[in-house]
Amino acid sequence: MIGPIVVCTAMFVPQLAVAEPTLMRTPFGGTVPSVVVFRGTVYVLFGKDSNAFCTQSHDYGITFSPPVQVNHRPNSVTVGGERGPKALVTQDGTLHVLWLGDYRKGGGVWYTRSRDNGRTFEP
Repeated sequence: MIGPIVVCTAMFVPQLAVAEPTLMRTPFGGTVPSVVVFRGTVYVLFGKDSNAFCTQSHDYGITFSPPVQVNHRPNSVTVGGERGPKALVTQDGTLHVLWLGDYRKGGGVWYTRSRDNGRTFEP
């Protein structure tokens, strides 16, 4: 069902010039990245050592800011496979992050947000 929807949508979208993608490793040796682009800023959220981190780029991924830990409870993020932090940015610029908690420490679904472009995250 998704295939026909995509094809029909593509027929009504104006033709765009798109650059060839560049493959790169997740910054700072992280795993399971989640990438969000909003108003020229590339946010990369990733898992590392049972924690979630956010880094950002203002030059299309050439350089990234130092990573900021997203989770305030250390070692509480399940990382691996499809698990890891997931992100989205709303129109007001708020960066929202969800992740699965480590099942050995109570699990659950965790949430935080940043209202300052990923520099700090609410507890």
